[in-house]
Amino acid sequence: MGLNGDKLGFVRATGYGRIRSDELAALLELAPNEAVYRSGVDNGVRSGQVVKDAEVEMKPGDTFSAGPRVVKGSQPVPAALRDELDGLRRSGFGGVGDPEPSPEGWGCACGD
Repeated sequence: MGLNGDKLGFVRATGYGRIRSDELAALLELAPNEAVYRSGVDNGVRSGQVVKDAEVEMKPGDTFSAGPRVVKGSQPVPAALRDELDGLRRSGFGGVGDPEPSPEGWGCACGD
């Protein structure tokens, strides 16, 4: 099949082929709250995505790993942050974007 596992828990493709996502999950010893992620080079660009299809195409260099499922939900903006944002907008900084949750905390796409 052309897959090699390593001591860090990654599975790498060494050839072309297909594998079922449930087989990948078993190889990675996926926990119930984890998902399978694929990283590789597509059209000259390194990319990564969650494996969602029942069957996965693989090519040399593709790497599969287990990781936590990402669940997006709406989170209320903390009151202190909302107050600061309102103050900035009243002071003439109307271009300040709305804050968005991120893994590092709250941020905005300011100045894009």
